[in-house]
Amino acid sequence: MALYDLHRSSALPLSTRASSAFVRLVERVIERRNARRTYEALSHLSEHELRDIGLLPGDLARWR
Repeated sequence: MALYDLHRSSALPLSTRASSAFVRLVERVIERRNARRTYEALSHLSEHELRDIGLLPGDLARWR
């Protein structure tokens, strides 16, 4: 008698994989929204103000 079933799949159920994918999608949407808001706020600053906080105008591309 076998102690375990060789035919049993160790993969996660479809519902678990689907919910995990949905959570990752929501997280990416939130990250993108936060990046866009950061870019919008920083793009209104002058070059002098950006330098005061340790950024250069070219650094804004990171949040775009």
